[in-house]
Amino acid sequence: MSTFFKLIFGLLLAVATHQTLSPKALDAFDSPPDKLIHFFCWAVLSAALYLAFSRAGRYRTLLISLFGYSVILEIAQKWVPGRYCSGEDMVANGLGCLFVYAVVKFVERRWPTVKAGDI
Repeated sequence: MSTFFKLIFGLLLAVATHQTLSPKALDAFDSPPDKLIHFFCWAVLSAALYLAFSRAGRYRTLLISLFGYSVILEIAQKWVPGRYCSGEDMVANGLGCLFVYAVVKFVERRWPTVKAGDI
């Protein structure tokens, strides 16, 4: 099942990368919900990362790498027409990652027999 989750994670990451680096056509996401979109996008990616790689035992390191990737994507938007680099977006990305990390740690401590690899 881990291979399935790795595929899902890869597809989600590809979609997030494409959406982040595509030129912006509409001003639909200039409102405050834009930060919620960033939060939920990176929260979903963080959850998919956990499901795909939890057995490797390096979730924290991989999660930090995922957040670093989100920062790199945000900086790369400087050179994409209609996009801009935003520190607030980086914070929203990081909060999405941290939220899922906190949930994962809570679940692992509360129910130690529950592991993503068992799904």
